[in-house]
Amino acid sequence: MCVGIFRALQFSYNGAENAYTHLYTAYREHKENKEKKANAPVEETKASTPAKFNKIDTVLLIGVDKSNYKTANANADTLILLNINQQTGAMTVLLIPRSTAIPIDKNDSVPISSFQQSGTARTLTAVSSLLSLRVDKYIIVDENTLKSLVNTLDGIDLYVGDDMNYDDPQSGVSIHLNKGYQRLNGDTTMQYLMYRGDDMGDLGRAKRQELFIKSFYAEKFTVNSLLAAPAIINIMDNSLYTNIDFFTLANFRNYFKIAWNNSFTVKTLPGKLSPDGSLWQPDAALINDIVNEMGASSP
Repeated sequence: MCVGIFRALQFSYNGAENAYTHLYTAYREHKENKEKKANAPVEETKASTPAKFNKIDTVLLIGVDKSNYKTANANADTLILLNINQQTGAMTVLLIPRSTAIPIDKNDSVPISSFQQSGTARTLTAVSSLLSLRVDKYIIVDENTLKSLVNTLDGIDLYVGDDMNYDDPQSGVSIHLNKGYQRLNGDTTMQYLMYRGDDMGDLGRAKRQELFIKSFYAEKFTVNSLLAAPAIINIMDNSLYTNIDFFTLANFRNYFKIAWNNSFTVKTLPGKLSPDGSLWQPDAALINDIVNEMGASSP
């Protein structure tokens, strides 16, 4: 009986991998027929890459609050570090609150989100300095792209912990969500992620980002995600702005392994609120512990 169960699981794994490999092949054929887009140059970051990270992919996901992010620098509304171990298939997601304090001189600090206004290279340098780890790969996502991904999956299941009501006519923000478990579409998901009306501020926002990421990840092998895979690949190909090709065959198999193994951890950058509550003051010692953990399983 155990042998039968093992073979059934093996068949399921192979079948799923074959399906995704077929989609990958179709994607590559489609991409080869398109004109290659030039990647934006990135300046050198000061931090180095420890040897134990040689077989680990570290990518910064930058969420911007503008839709025209390819031609205009915008405020970094979200910063998420993706740490992918190629050997074990494990992934660590580190949420960096947008109000994280970055010193610009001995007496003054600014939120890390503001660096994106001067370009992606400045953001990468700030994150590299914060973590004492070289970060030079990035993926930029705007609001419309995230909405499209969620809608393509026919929504995301989330529990809204409290009623959310907030209106800002000047910026066009209108958030109205009722407390309770529900399936959110692209628009309501953005409302959930943008809300900062509770006492927790950016820390509460980071917690909601964590819950969203876990729910989004849970959709990886549902019927909806398999059926939507071609559309998702199309969105990623045409809407993401990045300096990496995460659909190389090697990357594709690594990401599939991560999804299948369910080896997935989400953490928030350690720290505390400043006395006035405007900035998130990072804890360097605890950050160093997390960075070491991310590379601990590599030679």
